[in-house]
Amino acid sequence: MDWCGTDEIVAEGRVLSSDPNELVQLSPLGSDAMKIIIDISRKPDAFLWRPTLRLTCIGEVEGEIVAWPVTRVVLHNVDHLEKEDNEVTLNYFVTNI
Repeated sequence: MDWCGTDEIVAEGRVLSSDPNELVQLSPLGSDAMKIIIDISRKPDAFLWRPTLRLTCIGEVEGEIVAWPVTRVVLHNVDHLEKEDNEVTLNYFVTNI
């Protein structure tokens, strides 16, 4: 959902991590965010929570990885767990961010 406080759906995507030490655009994710890949932008002009010099809106980040506030992510359809090289990756489908 929109991070500005409205309940408007701005994108759909997949959660890649909630590890606070993960980096997104060279910044640590932190405990209040999730690392998400944006699959579909629903409101292209919605502002990113952590914009960069080249990326400022949801419409610019389809296929890109962004940080999004955990309180504004709605998780649906836990697909499966994958285990690769002793790392467990949770694959969630995020229908609303």
